[in-house]
Amino acid sequence: MRTYLPLLAAALLLGACAGQGESTDLRPRSVLTPQQLETTAREATDQLRDTQPLLRERETNSYVRCVADALIRALPGDPGNWRVTVFIDNSPNAFALPGGDIGLTAGLLRVLDNQDRLAAVIAHMIAHQQAGDISARAAEHPLPLGTPVSRETLGVLGVGPSLGTLQPFDAAQEATADQTALQLMGRAGFNPAAAEHAWKALQAERALAAAGNGTTPEILTMHPADHGRLSALASVPPQAIQDFDNRRLRNQRPECGGREPGEYTF
Repeated sequence: MRTYLPLLAAALLLGACAGQGESTDLRPRSVLTPQQLETTAREATDQLRDTQPLLRERETNSYVRCVADALIRALPGDPGNWRVTVFIDNSPNAFALPGGDIGLTAGLLRVLDNQDRLAAVIAHMIAHQQAGDISARAAEHPLPLGTPVSRETLGVLGVGPSLGTLQPFDAAQEATADQTALQLMGRAGFNPAAAEHAWKALQAERALAAAGNGTTPEILTMHPADHGRLSALASVPPQAIQDFDNRRLRNQRPECGGREPGEYTF
């Protein structure tokens, strides 16, 4: 089995190798406009796609794309064009960026064993993107302009450590993203009750890592899942349940397929 660095750690090394630390990057800095942020986010994803191993197996990519597309279609208004990338990385992780990029790792597929649980995490990432949480963070930090995208910028976007330290979303942002994600899941035809189980599965992954002297999965560093958050996920809003039931009774549930958990080994 081939071994790869976790995606965010690889992003850190990428920025470091390019000499993009705060003390060495002499490029002009600016608080990015919304359009500049979208462009930078796309460049960051391109940078990762060019430098990190991608999962190219067609069946798995079709499965992930099916889940993501169902959620995107359930967004209000014109959702625009989105790209979905699966990275070969055994550590579970995911992100959604301004401009419409969704990235996730093979490790996330290993942990989340059906389409509803996968939808829960992708919907959570989309909810942060739609709420402008990344944009709000970027508005607080003048960032180096141009390419390669700096390690500092990767950290602000949530796809790489900022100066060696991950920047988690705060409790209020997580709570709002959870509620938005539950509603989005219901409208898309995914069972919102799966969200609690998805994040508990990721918590179990953290416990396994701790028992083996490993590191906390980066997704839980960026998106802390404490007892209060898990308890709130167990209380699914009635509207989300109704929307899901309506889709289910009309046979409009997504049928994305997927594999058994043991089959996701890379």
